[in-house]
Amino acid sequence: MTSLDNLSQDIEGDLLAQMVTQNFIKPRILGKSEMPECEWRGMLFATGNNIRVVGDMIRRTLVCQLDAKLEHPEQRKFPFDAIQRILDNRGSYIAAAITIARAYAAASSPKANSTIPLNGFDSWSKVVREPLIWLGEADPVASMEAARAADPERVAAQELMTLWSKCIGVGKLVSTRSIIATANDHRFPSFRAFLIEHVGGKGDQIDSVGLGKWLQKESGRVYGNLRINVVSHRGRGNEYVMNKIDG
Repeated sequence: MTSLDNLSQDIEGDLLAQMVTQNFIKPRILGKSEMPECEWRGMLFATGNNIRVVGDMIRRTLVCQLDAKLEHPEQRKFPFDAIQRILDNRGSYIAAAITIARAYAAASSPKANSTIPLNGFDSWSKVVREPLIWLGEADPVASMEAARAADPERVAAQELMTLWSKCIGVGKLVSTRSIIATANDHRFPSFRAFLIEHVGGKGDQIDSVGLGKWLQKESGRVYGNLRINVVSHRGRGNEYVMNKIDG
């Protein structure tokens, strides 16, 4: 069990995503360029004030918010020592958790019709998530929706889709040069300001390289009923098109 305590930055990164879903990872040795393959069977916990879950970590993360409704929660008084109570009754707590899982299995593991699948975490769902829902408790996966709503990458991508639909249109094949030309049109100042904010550039110029990298990263991802696809042309770069998803 690994605890990332008191984070001041958002939770994101390729290595973290791999650690949550893969049995083998390749971390870099500190001070060296070596990246040996290591078996990983741990669990990650992270704490922090007002931190966000970003990008691909959202579908891999459950969020729990603690609100003491106090200006100084560290000074909150309790009538008992919560940690000591758990340590004193550790066996009972573990037995209760196992009993819940066994009772669900003994009831032939009935699935709630409203439960949305969480692909990639099937074993965890059968032992933890589904038994809790069966008992009438809240779905722990519901916290992911709040995390998605607060994800800055997703918010930016959704705004890109909205502006693209308005300024360029659906089904139109365009290059980064023509996208920038459209953004520089005096009719679309909000599109221009948006691209400068998210891909940067020198002075007041939009960075075409940064724009291309962002579009390639977002290629194929669906937002609502829209997605951007990359169309590669050998020897003359890429073009991009926004398409509607049927159904």
